Amino acid sequence: MDAHIEYLMAQREDFLSTIPEISKVLAATITAQIGDINRFESPEKFATLAGIAPTVFKIGKFIGTKIVISKRGSPYLRRALWMAATPAMRTDPELAAFYQRKLAERKHPNTALGAVCRSLLNRIYSVVKEQRPYQPRGI
Repeated sequence: MDAHIEYLMAQREDFLSTIPEISKVLAATITAQIGDINRFESPEKFATLAGIAPTVFKIGKFIGTKIVISKRGSPYLRRALWMAATPAMRTDPELAAFYQRKLAERKHPNTALGAVCRSLLNRIYSVVKEQRPYQPRGI
């Protein structure tokens, strides 16, 4: 199945797999979930599709004090981001430093990983929107 997905992805221009953390299979999953990227005017709107936009718990007049991710978007896209972010926080120097910074801020490891997902989502948005290969900062 993976070989067939890679074959199908080779038939189209694929900029997502130029991001080191994203395999051909994850690129296919993300591409299928995104659809037309132009329907999102900003990375924040795109984060809503992924279900990793921040939200505050509210019921009636009660407003919670913790900010959590909404989880209202595509579970498939959210899972693909999580699968890409998990190794990225170890292998990508920029994302690893970002993850460590969040841990130093006394964030829970899952919260820090969610922040890495959001950073990765911003990379995905830029690459797909601009139709260009990914280039790390400083290049």
